[in-house]
Amino acid sequence: MVLLRYGDTLAAASYSLLSPGDSVAGRGAAVAVRFVTGTQEYGFALDSGAVALALDGRDALDARVSGWGLEGTVRIGLDATYEDLPIPVPSDTVPCRFQT
Repeated sequence: MVLLRYGDTLAAASYSLLSPGDSVAGRGAAVAVRFVTGTQEYGFALDSGAVALALDGRDALDARVSGWGLEGTVRIGLDATYEDLPIPVPSDTVPCRFQT
């Protein structure tokens, strides 16, 4: 899962990873990963790295996520790409905000 905090306008750029619960930074990304190997489930959040976002001009975007996170006591690297993801249509709802 990738959450981008981009301000007023979504733009092609490199978004640094934010610390979990960071409510001060104006722009950045949060990335969570979940996967299964055999019958064992794993999950972690990236604590270093970046999300590179490219807009293709067709109401879709491409992204490359690269970074590292800690799952238990093991440091895991991630390099993932997403292509032709549809850009959601703006709605009249209130955006979600992190609350402590």
